[in-house]
Amino acid sequence: MRPALRWAALVVALLVYPFVDKALGLQTVHAVSDGMIYVLLALGLNIVVGYAGLLDLGYAAFFAIGAYAMGLLNSPVAGSPLYGHGWSFWVCIWIAAAVSARSSRSASARSSRSRSVISVTSRSTSAGGARSNGST
Repeated sequence: MRPALRWAALVVALLVYPFVDKALGLQTVHAVSDGMIYVLLALGLNIVVGYAGLLDLGYAAFFAIGAYAMGLLNSPVAGSPLYGHGWSFWVCIWIAAAVSARSSRSASARSSRSRSVISVTSRSTSAGGARSNGST
């Protein structure tokens, strides 16, 4: 089987699976979606630690801020401040991403004005200032 055909079969299977799952009543999509959230967090940690060489778990906080915003926007609970608004999932997810990005930008703007040793070191490392020049 050629690689292009394998990829096409995988894409078709992934697109059809939620409908088959609903028709058969298996309800495994929820478990898989929860697992995919952890996969996203693991990929973020891999990028931060693997490529940048930093152990920075700040991205998880902004992931949580986006998730909390999404929960508030879509909450069916009567105590929620936005209860009763029938917003689309796709509108809510973009709003939650914007809230997370905005909070990340404001936090980074505050830390970039700081003159502490940790702040300067983290900025120089993330900007490539700690890279080797090729000589070991």
